[in-house]
Amino acid sequence: EITYNKALLVDSLDINNYLSLSWFYESAGLNNSEIVHGKKNAFDKAVQYCQKAIKLDPSSAYAYNSLGDIYLDSEVYDKAVFNYQKAIKIDSVYVDALNNLGNAYYYQKDYGNAILNYQKAIHLDPKFAFGYNNLGNTYYYQKDYDKAIINYRKTIDIDSAYTNAYRKLGDIYTRLKAYNKAVINLKKAVKLDTANAGIYNELGNVYHDLKLYDTAIIYHKKAIQLAPSNAYNYNDLGVVYDELDKNDEAVIYYKKSIEVDSTNALPYANLAYVYKKTKEYDQAIIYYKKALLLKPQNAFLYNSLGNVYKDLKNYEKQIYYYKKAIDIDSAQTYNLQDLGFAYIYTKDYKNGIACLQKLLKLYPDDAASYYNLACGLSLSNNTDMGMQYLKNALEKGFKDYELLSQDTDIENLRKLPEFNLLMKQYFPDKVK
Repeated sequence: EITYNKALLVDSLDINNYLSLSWFYESAGLNNSEIVHGKKNAFDKAVQYCQKAIKLDPSSAYAYNSLGDIYLDSEVYDKAVFNYQKAIKIDSVYVDALNNLGNAYYYQKDYGNAILNYQKAIHLDPKFAFGYNNLGNTYYYQKDYDKAIINYRKTIDIDSAYTNAYRKLGDIYTRLKAYNKAVINLKKAVKLDTANAGIYNELGNVYHDLKLYDTAIIYHKKAIQLAPSNAYNYNDLGVVYDELDKNDEAVIYYKKSIEVDSTNALPYANLAYVYKKTKEYDQAIIYYKKALLLKPQNAFLYNSLGNVYKDLKNYEKQIYYYKKAIDIDSAQTYNLQDLGFAYIYTKDYKNGIACLQKLLKLYPDDAASYYNLACGLSLSNNTDMGMQYLKNALEKGFKDYELLSQDTDIENLRKLPEFNLLMKQYFPDKVK
């Protein structure tokens, strides 16, 4: 700072001196430097010096581009757009300004204008790897993975050491379940950036998806070694041990994740799931409730807590938490069956049958939905309708003879002569 100020004293008409001071304060703001009190103060000073440079030379496209960069870094995107446009108006072939304008639109989620400006930059400089990478990022966040892949590959064709392009390709192939391609690209990325814990963790997740758990553990542990303050690394390692039913190890790593970041609901929920699995229901309830304190509008957590009470056969609380889940997300249907039977087991047949009928409307070709209604109606002693739905289930392809023979929910139907006739009709090799 002292050096730059001395330069200003020597030549106060040189815009580069003002731009150098602007850059200094911008860097201080980005790095939360103690040189300037407060990030906003640093960016404000950067803007002031840049504006002085523009006042000295209003024809400087570079100065406007620099001012756009400051506003971009301080997330004032509309002003960033304005200044990049000023730079481009002065110099219409300014590739960096076009690319930066694309970035400003990208952060505003105006992907159409972002793509347009990246393409203009690339048209001016066909070897502009950064532009292709940014295009790839834009298509990636629009979930247009085919176009994202094309642009990331073009990035790599121009610059074979472009780590982000390999990493994003790995992410896309993981999402597309093309795991072998994901591994190839992530390994290329980690070879270029051997200290990047995130890439090791992503490789661990891919190997988890491939069910190569020992390899997944190696990569997750490497990620933890490189970034011991990243809670997700511990959580993801816990998931692998959870999958292996190594519950003690899973608990250790989920708890370590919480220790590192107590504000993340995910490890609380995962820890609760392990406790449910090991039938430590009190602990499961505690941790699901802790997760809900952090994510009070998460339907999945309410549903999961309902599942704990289902195991405990506490139907009133099961109903309460399933209804909370539905209140938050009425489109989800994964607990309608259990909610229906919870009502039926508390002898609230009206609501129970209504839930099962709603499920049937959503899945009219699902044999199990007809069978569930047959069970509910049997339990409510409506055997005529129950038998009709049982027939529908068999017609739709329900083939679980063992369940039909033993399920206590249809005990009332098994007492009817018609039941034996149906069994002979659909299972002639098992019933004589």
